[in-house]
Amino acid sequence: MRFTILASALVLLVAVGISSPVAASWYWSPNVLPKASAPALPPAAPLPQAGNGSAVVPGVLWGSDGEVRYVVDRINALRESQSLSPMALDPTLTELATLRLKDLLSHGAFTHDTPSYGTALQMERAFGLTYRVMGAENLAAHRSVAWAEMILEASPLHRQNLLSPYHTLLGLAIAHKGGTVYILQLFAGR
Repeated sequence: MRFTILASALVLLVAVGISSPVAASWYWSPNVLPKASAPALPPAAPLPQAGNGSAVVPGVLWGSDGEVRYVVDRINALRESQSLSPMALDPTLTELATLRLKDLLSHGAFTHDTPSYGTALQMERAFGLTYRVMGAENLAAHRSVAWAEMILEASPLHRQNLLSPYHTLLGLAIAHKGGTVYILQLFAGR
């Protein structure tokens, strides 16, 4: 069954399969978003982005190394504030995140159950991953990388994925399409 909840800041939250490419979340409260404008992205050293440049979807520009660094640094600063160890950007999970986001954008969908791969756990198993902890995923879309990431941090269930002590590895895909930035995060632990 499909249903949506329209929230402020042009964010559409998803509980189960939505085909509108705006945002996906299980819960979000407009009272927790910061009032200040989103910070500018700092320049950063290149990070591994397994496959982002090779994933061709018409009208899609894949996230830059600086955008990836921004999200990873922000996640790890949040984890550090809670006395948790940082997550490592994993090339295999990043490749899967890129394939998932490519699949969603190609089909005009934005859901945790992708048209070609199913759920994150189904995809990870199909690709032969055997991490001890698998299957967690965050999805967001907004006008900038900074705001999309802030939405994830403000959502209690997405924040649980970001702050789980069992999540030690991160797969990250960022894409720009039609004035919207999409972020897909996969989490795993050894």
